[in-house]
Parts: sequence; structure tokens; C-alpha cells
Amino acid sequence: MKICIRGARGSIPTPISSAEVAEKIADVLWSAQGRTFSSKEEVTEYLRSLPLLRTGTVGGNTACIEVRQGEEPVILDAGSGIRPLGMDLMNGPCGKGKAVVHLLMNHTHWDHMIGFPFFQPAYVRGNRIIIYGVHDELRKRFEIQQNPLHFPVPLSAMPAEIEFKQIREGEAFEIGSLRICTKELHHPGKAYAYRIEDDTGSFVYATDGEYQNLGQAAMKPHLDFFRNADILIFDSQYTFHETMLKEDWGHSSPIIGLDIAVAAGVRHLLMFHHEPANRDKRILDLLEETRRYCRHAHPQTRCAVNLAYEGIVLDPSEEPVEIAF
Repeated sequence: MKICIRGARGSIPTPISSAEVAEKIADVLWSAQGRTFSSKEEVTEYLRSLPLLRTGTVGGNTACIEVRQGEEPVILDAGSGIRPLGMDLMNGPCGKGKAVVHLLMNHTHWDHMIGFPFFQPAYVRGNRIIIYGVHDELRKRFEIQQNPLHFPVPLSAMPAEIEFKQIREGEAFEIGSLRICTKELHHPGKAYAYRIEDDTGSFVYATDGEYQNLGQAAMKPHLDFFRNADILIFDSQYTFHETMLKEDWGHSSPIIGLDIAVAAGVRHLLMFHHEPANRDKRILDLLEETRRYCRHAHPQTRCAVNLAYEGIVLDPSEEPVEIAF
């Protein structure tokens, strides 16, 4: 099993601005003072040697996670990141109308489903797309998004076979070799974390959750759900201070995520659902603050802390390392 982040932003798609691109270019040119390059390949090699966020970005697409296993794609959430994922999938069975795709929904706020009308495999007859969720009237929620008042193609006009499967919180089910269960999170309208395991490892997708009571008794169900996960993808939209100001907004902070990860014995924490108002530099600052806090508050932990960014591929069976951003 491998996990690929296709969208890591929260709330609304956030393209990188021209000003931020220019700032990154200026930073790279400044760092290259005194260097000479005899070919474009040498330039490319130099760029590859720089930290990721000097030349790249965490990305602007909203929540979408690709789980690579077997022949049937498994996807978590249909934020705007599902559009480029769908384009890639068209190179395989999806493009031939011979695919079965599984889509697991955390919840149905627009940032988590806005990409589905642009998911190309849904426009290929013969494909079968199974959408899972704990929420009631899951089909109706998707139909409303594609009401002609909002989008020109209704759900019923998509040629693929689209099936909705309601699941119960806490009841385990399987997709191929994957064993899956859910846990309710505190979020307006409710959201649901997913724990996914196979023989190679485990990960938890726990975005759009707020943890107002951090007492032992209140946290025990969450810690039990996260226990010993190889990877925890955690809602880190706000700073710890902002969570106090935005009570009941349904999001958490990297500091809370780290404390939870350490208490639950998680090996690798990924900060996810980045605040759309935060540029890459601010997100990187939050990562560095969290790593400093980790060294001070949890000096014995082996939990690695990283940013979720578009394109990162994770293997739960591998030893996690902290990336130089």
C-alpha cells in the first residue's frame, strides 16, 4: 500500500500567486550567486538539490488522497485534487471503461467534493464508481452539487455507473486487501476519520476534526483509533491560539496533532488541510515551530513530523524521516 497526497489545502482551492512565484525565483537566483551552469541539465540538478519549498509548493488543491493498492483505485475525498488524479487514472483501465473506483468521503462540505464534477473517469461508460460515507442521503448531496443551477452536467448524466454505499461508524469493512473503519470527528455537520490497514502497514486520515476537551477520558476513543498508526494525516489548519478563537469551526492545530500522535504511538505525523490564507512560507514556519515544540516537549519520541504536499508518496512500511523543506 502506498499513499499519495493529491490535495492538501483546506476550505477552498488556493492557487499560488504570481507574487509568490516571483519571490521563489528571486530566492533561488540569490542562492545561485557565483555559480555557473554549462547546461540546462546542470540547472535542473541544482534546483533538485534545494529544499522542496524553495522551488515548489505545498499545492493549492483541496482534500484528496490516493491509496495505491491492487487494481481498484481507492480515494479519500473528492476535493479539487481529484481532477488531476482522474486525468492520471485515464491512462489505465479508467480510460477504457473497465475500472472500479472506490471513493471514501470524510464529509460533504464543498472543499471535499468540489472536484467530483471534473473527475474524468465518471464520464466514461463502463466504469463503476462506488462512493462510501457515513452521512445520510449521500447521493442527494452529490446531486445538489450538480444541480443545473450550479453545474451544467447533472449527476444522472455522468455515463459511468455511480453507486452510493452508506457505512456505519465503527463498523469495519474491506476493499480488496484493505481493512477500513471509521471514527466520528467534531466538525459542523460531522466528519469521519478513516483508519486503513493492510499487511504492509496502517494509516489514519483524520481531517476536519476539532478536539475541544483534551482530557484523558475524552481523548481515549481518539487515541485508541489512532493507536500505533504508521501514518497520521491530521487537520492542522489553525495555530493552537487560533483554535481557541475559532471554537466549533471544526479544525485543529499541529501542536494538538503532535501531542495526540505521540500519545497514540504514531510513527509519522503529516500536517494537512492547510489554511488557504497561509502562503508556503507561513506553512513552513508552522512546521518548524511544531518540530521545535516536539524536541522540547517530547524529546524521546521517534515520531517524524512533515507537511502534506501535493505529490508526496508515502509507504507505511518504511521508516519515516523528516524532510528538509
